[in-house]
Amino acid sequence: MGNIYRILRLGTQIKSRRLKLLGLWLFHVLGKRYIGVFLDPVLACNFRCKMCYFSDEEKRKSLRGTLRYEEIEAIAGSLFHRALKLQVGCGAEPTLHKDLVKIIALGKRYGVPYVSLTTNGNLLTKEQLTAAVENGLDELTLSAHGFTRETYEYLMTNGKFDLFRRLLANVAEVKKQHPQFKLRINYTINNDNLEELSRIWEVAGDELDILQLRPIQKIGESEYQDFDLTNIYARYDAVLVPL
Repeated sequence: MGNIYRILRLGTQIKSRRLKLLGLWLFHVLGKRYIGVFLDPVLACNFRCKMCYFSDEEKRKSLRGTLRYEEIEAIAGSLFHRALKLQVGCGAEPTLHKDLVKIIALGKRYGVPYVSLTTNGNLLTKEQLTAAVENGLDELTLSAHGFTRETYEYLMTNGKFDLFRRLLANVAEVKKQHPQFKLRINYTINNDNLEELSRIWEVAGDELDILQLRPIQKIGESEYQDFDLTNIYARYDAVLVPL
């Protein structure tokens, strides 16, 4: 199937909407895979990150519920045979689900070429990570909003920087046995953490495969309220080019 990111880039290079729709139709009638499945097995989070809607007490009241494994199996039966990618964890914390490893294994049972897990990582033990990779996890995406203890724990309320560092060390160990396994860090940039990007190598080391950078945007009534991008745009070249 090849690298999923190469396939996604190819899709962005095709500008004609009609041509894209024709391609999707051809994939469908030929029984090929052409969709991404993004699954939150739990609508809850152990963090209260200041840039996230989970920091809004009123919003949290509407975010509740857990999919039973049997329900996830039903979703898999309907969609996974068409999926190029399965992403477990989108807008909540998937490591709160007791059957996390089974969900990952389910994706591989249906032959999904690329299975990823998006998480803050504080609850992910080395044993659980190892089991996930052995059952088909291709990529771990770690959310991080700072590369110093002070900034990380300030912006990621309830998060522990030591647990973040420990998980990165565990990833390095797992990669020795599974070198194809990829680590991606998802970093949401604001005016308080922009300059800390320069410290990414001393924190993540050589294990980092993909760095995803996203300027802050308003996603609900979050506790953090500085959405001014002026300084961020002005500092992009100075901060990003050295990376």
